[in-house]
Amino acid sequence: MGVPAFFRWLSLKYPKVLCDVIELVGPYDQQQGDFVSIDPTEPNPNGREFDNLYLDMNGIIHPCTHPENRPPPTTEEEMFEEIFRYIDRLVYMIRPRKLVYLAVDGVAPRAKINQQRSRRFRAAKEAEEKQKELLRVRDEWKKKGLRVPEYDPNRKPFDSNVITPGTPFMTNLSVALKQFIADRVAHDPAYNKISVIYSDSSVPGEGEHKIAEFIRTQRAQEGYDPNTSHVLYGLDADLIMLALATHELNFYVLRERVFPSPQQSEQKRQPQEAQDSKIQDSSDIQNAAAIGARNSFQLLSIDILRECLEAEFMEPLEIGFEMESSSRHQRLEFDLERVIDDFVFLCFFVGNDFLPHLPSLDIREGAIDYLIELYKKLVPRFGYLSDDKGEIHFGRVRLFLNELATTEDYIFQKRKLEEEKKQKQQAERATENKQSEVQNDRTKLSRTREDYENRKAEDDANLKETRDSLNFAVAESLKKRLKTQDSSEQASSNKQMDVANMEQSTSEQIVLNDVDVEEEEEEEEEELSQVEYMLELSDQQVKEQFEKELKERLYKKRVVDSVEDVVRLGEQGWKERYYEKKFHWSPQSETSQRKREELAYKYFEGLLWVMRYYYRGCVSWTWYFPYHYAPFASDLAACPFEADR
Repeated sequence: MGVPAFFRWLSLKYPKVLCDVIELVGPYDQQQGDFVSIDPTEPNPNGREFDNLYLDMNGIIHPCTHPENRPPPTTEEEMFEEIFRYIDRLVYMIRPRKLVYLAVDGVAPRAKINQQRSRRFRAAKEAEEKQKELLRVRDEWKKKGLRVPEYDPNRKPFDSNVITPGTPFMTNLSVALKQFIADRVAHDPAYNKISVIYSDSSVPGEGEHKIAEFIRTQRAQEGYDPNTSHVLYGLDADLIMLALATHELNFYVLRERVFPSPQQSEQKRQPQEAQDSKIQDSSDIQNAAAIGARNSFQLLSIDILRECLEAEFMEPLEIGFEMESSSRHQRLEFDLERVIDDFVFLCFFVGNDFLPHLPSLDIREGAIDYLIELYKKLVPRFGYLSDDKGEIHFGRVRLFLNELATTEDYIFQKRKLEEEKKQKQQAERATENKQSEVQNDRTKLSRTREDYENRKAEDDANLKETRDSLNFAVAESLKKRLKTQDSSEQASSNKQMDVANMEQSTSEQIVLNDVDVEEEEEEEEEELSQVEYMLELSDQQVKEQFEKELKERLYKKRVVDSVEDVVRLGEQGWKERYYEKKFHWSPQSETSQRKREELAYKYFEGLLWVMRYYYRGCVSWTWYFPYHYAPFASDLAACPFEADR
């Protein structure tokens, strides 16, 4: 999972670290459902050559087995084919010249297992809710007379929880991947001149940390080439932290594009231009459409990120070191490697897979930027947070946290004001939307009344004209017959007049009744038009419409309109309420203070564990943080934690 929102912050803060990957492909083969392979031994079109490609396989397995933007594979064999196709695409894209390393997640440390378990329970619950809602939507559509997609009640949807070490699915996948690798090494020019290493789910450890351990081991070998270039594929943001922790210069993180760029938008608007620039030896427009359906990729350059961090910290730190030199026996010097280690450590405070973020720090509120500015201010005074071996000076960390603690109350008050402002804006928008709906209803009603009055006036005019004509004709007839007809004939004429008047009254009543009938007919026509629209759609379009409505309903069910804020951070007594509501520790309890100290100690212990996990590997498979929430910076600053204890 990585650090939430970290990649977005990084791409906005230092946009030059990202570059689009140029991917050359051959013509699209309709029968194979894929692009014809190109020669992978040719120079890399991205203008640089790469030595090693590392694949965090769980970032491939999940999207291939249950994709979000297309129909999922129906069998294990189809899933495995999708995985193989994806691996081939990455290898042909990067064209590694020495090594491909495939790492599947094995059994994770307990600190990660707790998070995985909660995520998988949630996934199972959401799958159950989706199934119930699916049946509900199908019943509603059938009652309306709408077409529904084909549905097999005996076919169960794919359970992503089987992507777990020890399951039959992972065993079968491991066998299939070994066969795939053997076939590619024997017959594919992209593989047969390089080494391929496969670490399956039977080897303990997370995939990305297996890769990091492999790189650390290679760096320690005699004769290791420091100019070796590495490309690490994965979707987790913490891969960036791992890459920084290796201190390798030629390191890149490969990932699918998350945010559309102007080039991508232009490419979608002009498929022919995309085709001309991306496709070799083909001008078929279908190739361009096929390329447009594929996700594009980006490379994040760790080397450029290091340069950005150097530009960010070097000048203010050197100025600070110069100002503080008079009070020190030895002037501190700028050390980029220690700054990088400190930066990685500071990012742990905003959250990771093993520890919750501090209550006062949220990336979306600019927490990392605030920590950076605090670091520039305090490091010249206190010194670096880490040594040259990646170990942390927790005494200096406490001084850093003590400075952060002085702003906690201000941060919470500011957050409270922002939340109130946001709620006010949402309420105003809701009121505007409601008023707009009422106005639309009034306009519709006004138009209906206006149409009715126009029709009534028109009908009245027609009736008057008909009545006048009838009266004139009867009068003329009477004038001619008055002298010759007897009283019985005159009575007969009067009877005709009564009939004419009765017809007029009946016609007016019909007009009034027609208004109600027409309104009912409009509603029926609206329903019929929806039915007719669905009848005109293809089976695939019906399925897409159904999935869209199902997705919207599930989203609405999971969105909570309002939640009572029982902690009320930013108001008087927020710290006591936080521990009382989140931890159920009474402020009046004699043990409350001792429990807070224990919480802070465990959090420091977690920071030490995570730092060593990133820099050395797993130092304890059984350790985990035993709380759901983090302490405040002020409580951490008061905790006498030292690493050697």
